[in-house]
Amino acid sequence: GLAHELNAIVTVPYVVTNALYNNLNIVTSERGEYIEDEPCVMVWDQILAKNIDLTNRWIIIDESHTLFSEREFRDSAGQLMKRLKETNCNIISVSATPTGEVQELGLSAFRFTKPRKNHINLRAKILWAGNKNQASAWDKIYKDIKEAFQYKRYDNIILFSDLLHEVINNKLFLEGLEKETTWLKSENKITEDFKYIQREELLCKPITISTRIAYNGLNFNNKGKILILMYFKTGETLSSELIQALGRFRQASDIDANV
Repeated sequence: GLAHELNAIVTVPYVVTNALYNNLNIVTSERGEYIEDEPCVMVWDQILAKNIDLTNRWIIIDESHTLFSEREFRDSAGQLMKRLKETNCNIISVSATPTGEVQELGLSAFRFTKPRKNHINLRAKILWAGNKNQASAWDKIYKDIKEAFQYKRYDNIILFSDLLHEVINNKLFLEGLEKETTWLKSENKITEDFKYIQREELLCKPITISTRIAYNGLNFNNKGKILILMYFKTGETLSSELIQALGRFRQASDIDANV
C-alpha cells in the first residue's frame, strides 16, 4: 500500500519471491518493463543495469541491512549505496535488524518494538582464527557440529558462513549426515526444506548450513536450545554479520554462539 501511495521503487537484495509484492510491477532481467513514475519492485542490480533515474523518487529499501553487510563481496550493494548518497531522492529503509546503512545514508531511525515474552540466555565466544588458520577453523567447526549432534546437546545447530558453507556441507554429506542437514543457499530455494523454512519459519532438521541468504527475511522461531556457529571475514561489516545471524532467532531462549 505504501509503495502505491508514494509511487515508489521498492528494491530488494534477491529475486522477488515475497507475496507482499504481488500487487506491484515486478521488474527483472527476464520479465517486467520499468515504467517511469509507476510503483514497482526490483533487485538492486536492475536499478543499476537499467540506469534508472532516481531523482525525486521515493525509494523503499526492503531488508536494508543487506545493502550494508554485502558490500564486501557484492559490487552492486556499494554502487547503489553511492548512487543513493549522490542523488536527490527520498529513502525509506525497512529492516528488523538495521546496521550501518542508517548512518551511511544519513537516515532518521524509527524503532517499533513489541514486548518479548521470553528472556534470551545468550552465551557468546569470539574466537579469531586468522587468515592462516582457515583450514583449522573449518576443522574445529566441523568437530563442534558433529559432537553437538552426536551427544544431542542442542535441539538445533546452525552455521552461518559464506566462506565455509560448501566444505562443511560436503564433509557432513561424506559422513552420512545429509539426511540430518539442510543447506540454505540461493541455488537451493526450490528445495522442500527451503520452502518449509520460508513457510513455517522453523528449522526443519537438526543441522543447518546457511549463507547470507538467511538474512533476506528468514526467521527461525525454534524454541529449544540452539548452537549458532559463525565464520566470517573480519572487516567493517563484521558487527552487522553478528547482528543478522543472532537476529534470525526471535523465540529461542537458550543460545550458544561461537564466532
